[in-house]
Amino acid sequence: MPPEQQEERRKWPRLSLAIPIFVRSRDGEGKDALELATAVNIGAGGALVAVRRSLPLPAQVLLEIP
Repeated sequence: MPPEQQEERRKWPRLSLAIPIFVRSRDGEGKDALELATAVNIGAGGALVAVRRSLPLPAQVLLEIP
């Protein structure tokens, strides 16, 4: 089904924004990493963040708004 025909399943609305944020994480070797990224949309239940590199699935990240 095309995305425009899919039913919205989110509990809360999201705001389409472009906010620069810092993403702190650990790479596969345990080294701390800091990356400038963009929060594409934000809502009470989550956010979509665009990063330049992929993060491992179980990665914990810290998001900082400058």
